[in-house]
Amino acid sequence: MNTAELWKRVKFAEEYDKQAFQELKTLEHLSWSHVRKLLIVKNNRKRRALSLKADKQRWSYYALAWESDALPIDKNPRILKRGGRRT
Repeated sequence: MNTAELWKRVKFAEEYDKQAFQELKTLEHLSWSHVRKLLIVKNNRKRRALSLKADKQRWSYYALAWESDALPIDKNPRILKRGGRRT
């Protein structure tokens, strides 16, 4: 395990109390990547609401990142860009 990953786990332990951890374990569709993205949300209520919504709606990591205001607008997974050459 590298140092950055270790610090993410320390941050997780600081942010999630026993009750929040138990609730998180019941969410079936959230990966460790989702949880790491949730760690940037400082407000516990908002983080909980996002985690429940992400699990219920089976959000991808990028959808969760967008909802947590972590990605710039051009990375919004809901916006489909049209391909092709400009003439």
